[in-house]
Amino acid sequence: DGSGGARNTSAYIPALPTPGTANGGTAEPTEPVSIAEARSVADGTTITISGVLTVSDQFAGSAYIQDATGGIAVFDQSVHGDGTFQIGDSITLTGTRSAFNNQVQISPVTLVTGHGPANNPIEPVEISLAEMGNHPGELVRISGVSFPVPGDMLFGNSNYILTDTA
Repeated sequence: DGSGGARNTSAYIPALPTPGTANGGTAEPTEPVSIAEARSVADGTTITISGVLTVSDQFAGSAYIQDATGGIAVFDQSVHGDGTFQIGDSITLTGTRSAFNNQVQISPVTLVTGHGPANNPIEPVEISLAEMGNHPGELVRISGVSFPVPGDMLFGNSNYILTDTA
């Protein structure tokens, strides 16, 4: 607010940005939108979405939330940290639509409410490898693929070349 005076940094507090609110404020929840709509708004837009977690902290990074219209990454400790939520939990969150390495995400999150286990759990959509790009952030099962060495072990933080046999 400028009241600290010239070069006065003693009162500086690092905090997450809260566009549209007073300093130190919290972004108010907006009217809930579908995840498909949340994916299409501009970066920096505050949105509220509801859905079911398909990944909580299994990838040591983003969580993923999905509804009937699509899925989206959520990168914020309030959702994916310290076992706060589990796969299959229904949540509503308010946060900022952003992107990182071309992945659409919600980050930061300013408000999250857990509703417990979902009444309608998310089932993976069966797709071919060629359809992967049509299902960003969604829980899928890929049919008709082969691995370079069938039966070999798979390791995290590794890349594998899959072949579409369909």
